Formats: sequence, C-alpha cells, structure tokens
Amino acid sequence: MKRLSAILLLLTLAFSSCSPTVDASSEKSFKASIKQLKESLSKEERKEFAECVKLIMTQNISVKDLLSKPKAYAREKLDGKTVSDILKEGKELKKELEKKRKKKTKKWFKK
Repeated sequence: MKRLSAILLLLTLAFSSCSPTVDASSEKSFKASIKQLKESLSKEERKEFAECVKLIMTQNISVKDLLSKPKAYAREKLDGKTVSDILKEGKELKKELEKKRKKKTKKWFKK
C-alpha cells in the first residue's frame, strides 16, 4: 500500500510538471509561449485567459517599473505559470477588484 501511494505521488508530480508554462526569458519566447498556451484553450477560455493575463500584468505596477523596464516587468509576473495558474490568479484579482469597487461605491453613496 505504501509503494502504491508513493508511485501515485511521483506520477502526480511528474504529470503536473509537464504542463506548458510561460517563458518570459525574452519577449519573443514570451509571445510564443502565450500563443502555445492559448492554442490549447477553447474560444471562451481564450477570452478569459487574455483578460487574466492583462489583469496580472498590470496589477500593482509602479511608475518606476513602467519607466525602467515596462515589458520585462510585466512578463516577469507570468514567468513559469501554467494556464491554470494564470486563470486562478486572474479570478482572484477580479474578486479583489470587485470588492474594492463595491466598497468605494458604498462610501460614495453614504456621503
């Protein structure tokens, strides 16, 4: 039983590390890896994926980062992430932004 559990654990780790990821080592490799990831998705998933990529790349970016290395900084946020990582993080960011928007709206109406 212990051997079976160990084998299943190793197989799970092996297959989870086989998922394609974003390669942000250069702009060319970044674009190619994003394209590869998109091609594995349905039309609806592609739209959601694109939204999540934009959200992640623009979240918490400072003026200093924008001026010094705008493209590299944004790419670094996605480096090594899989489609599921990007979708998960994007959904979490959407929820956070929606909470902030609702909070601001409530404050505005209280005035």
